[in-house]
Formats: sequence, C-alpha cells, structure tokens
Amino acid sequence: MTEPKQTPARLALRWTLTLGALFVMGPVAGMAVHAMKAPDGTHNASPLASGSPGAGVLALALVAGLTALVGAASGRFFGPRIGLRNAGFVAAWAAWSSGEVHEILRSARSGGPMSGIAIEAAVVAVLLIAATVATLLASRAPAETAETRELPVGPDGLTRALRSMGSVAALAGLVGALGLGYALAWLVALESLKGQAVFAAIFAGIGAGVGARLGAALADSGHQPAPLLPVLAIALLAIAGSILPLATLSGPDAILSHALAGTLHPLSRVMPLDWMAGGLLGVPIGLGWAGAMMDSQSHAEAAKAESAGVPATNRS
Repeated sequence: MTEPKQTPARLALRWTLTLGALFVMGPVAGMAVHAMKAPDGTHNASPLASGSPGAGVLALALVAGLTALVGAASGRFFGPRIGLRNAGFVAAWAAWSSGEVHEILRSARSGGPMSGIAIEAAVVAVLLIAATVATLLASRAPAETAETRELPVGPDGLTRALRSMGSVAALAGLVGALGLGYALAWLVALESLKGQAVFAAIFAGIGAGVGARLGAALADSGHQPAPLLPVLAIALLAIAGSILPLATLSGPDAILSHALAGTLHPLSRVMPLDWMAGGLLGVPIGLGWAGAMMDSQSHAEAAKAESAGVPATNRS
C-alpha cells in the first residue's frame, strides 16, 4: 500500500494545521499562562505556583484543550507523528510563557511555591498522557506506512498498545525510557533558564523514545512500544523532578538557597509545562530515530544473509 498523494489541497491543509498550531493556538495558550502573576506582581509564576491558583487551573484547562484539539485534528488527517508534533508546538508556547523555577522562588522569597509546582507537575503529567491518547485515538492512516506500524492509530491500535504495556518487553522499554530520558535531561539542564529547561525536556523526550524502543527490543525483538510508554516515562520524570527538592532538602529556606545558588537537581530545573512540550515534541523523534536505525540494521542483515545464500525470515 502506498501513501496518499500529496494534492495541493492536502498540502495546504497540512500547512494550515501546522501554522495554526504555531501562530494561533500556541500563542493563545501562551497568553493564558503568561497572564499568571506572582504575589509581587511579576510574571515569575506558573499556573499553580502563582497568586491566583484558581485562574491557573483554568489556564491549564485551556492549554490541555488546545493541545488535544490540535493533536487530534492534525492526527486525523496526517497521522500520529504530525499530530503529536503540532500538539507539542502548542504546549511549547505555554511552556515558554511559564516562569523559571529560580525566579519563581526568588519572587516569593521562599521555597514554598515548590509545593505548588509539585501539584502542577502531577496535573500536567495527566494532561500530557490525555493529550497523547486523544491524538492517537483521532489519528487515521489511509495506508500502512512505517509510521503507522510504529505508532498505533485509532481505537483498535490504541487498545492493542495498551494491552501490550503489561508485557516484559514494555517494562524493559519503560526502564530504558526512564534511564535515557533522565540521562539527557541531567546533561542538558545545566541551569533553570527557560531555553535550557525546554530543550532539556525535548532531549529527554527524544531519549525516552529511543530508550523505549531499544529497551523493548532487548526483551523482545518484535515488540514496538507505543508512544504512551515513553510519554509515561516523561510524566514520571516531571513528577520526580518537582518532588526531589521537597523530599531531599530541609525546608523552604534550603530549597530557596539551592535554587538561587543554581544547585537544584537538574530534573528540578525543568518546569511541568516544559516536560509536557518535551514529551510531545521529543518522543516521536526518538521513536522514529530508533526505528530507522533498527530497520536499517535488519535490512543489512537480511541482505547479508541473502548474499550468503541463506533465505531471510519474513518480518511483520
């Protein structure tokens, strides 16, 4: 089966959805988050670590709705990878408009807002998984391609993916996703500056995608992990990063001192919405890279076997 022909109308729709995510839906989400203010009147805040948590809940709801809508609409016409990418563009605007952790704590003159950030991380983790599910549920594939074999589409594909998550291969994939995602976030998040934090989350998403694919393959060479697996890993890293200062430091004053000195754990320098954007943007890239590498290796082994006169086994 071949991929659908890229007619002018279809190409125009693809660019409309992409540019709409980048320059319409994304800025709306960003403005909702940017409207949050700290008690001192500055914008050093995040939705649930601000002077008005009630408004922050509404801002998160708007971000989640726009992210899921863009992901579902894009996935419906162009598959799950573009759906997740465009959803990530919306989340990235929201992430970029959120405060930096050291500035949030500096404005509060206390480590107290870290509790609000931890609650926000748990909420955003759920929203990240929900946006991924919405995108995959709405996605359709007019033809079987490498992408649709790698990423499940529609209710049937998602159901199969969920059932496979209880397997040994899925557990190995989750461990790989957590390990490689953590390592890349730790390497990139040298400071809590917004650019570093967002890119740390994106690299963590890429690492989670690669780690999930490679970890699952080590346990079962035929297993292809669904995006939900590395996305779950990113959600867990987001929660862990926000809880670490509360669990390991001796109170708000110690948290503030470490934040101002730049010695918070690297995971704790990444804000919850940064993780959401990183998961949506990075995971499909990581899965695609790992899949391409493994497919190239399989083709090379098959060609070598055929040249030696050994019939290659059929691959599904």
